[in-house]
Amino acid sequence: TAESIVAWAAHPANRRFADRLRDAGLTWQHKPADRPSGPLAGVTMLITGSLGEMRRLEAESRLRSLGVKIASRMSKSVDHLIVGADPGSKLDRARKLGTPIHDETWLLDVLEHERIPEPA
Repeated sequence: TAESIVAWAAHPANRRFADRLRDAGLTWQHKPADRPSGPLAGVTMLITGSLGEMRRLEAESRLRSLGVKIASRMSKSVDHLIVGADPGSKLDRARKLGTPIHDETWLLDVLEHERIPEPA
């Protein structure tokens, strides 16, 4: 791998390209990801289906502001699945995994009180 990088960098056109990337703000330094903060930091959720009260992007944004990580797919790392209308296969997968499944009313309660409600 190192030999390939050296060979690539030996070409003047590639060095100019790298210079343009650097001038545009690209950095090759690793920056550790910011740790989420907020009352729900460390919780992972996924929304599937259509919501009635708000758009999914708004719900996800509000959850992120509370420290929630939004998953892109259903997996065992998802702590809560929020289900709207026409949820699709994510609901079936959540059932198989034993993931807690909630409706939009639960989501609205989470957003209003900034906490996970105690199970009934």
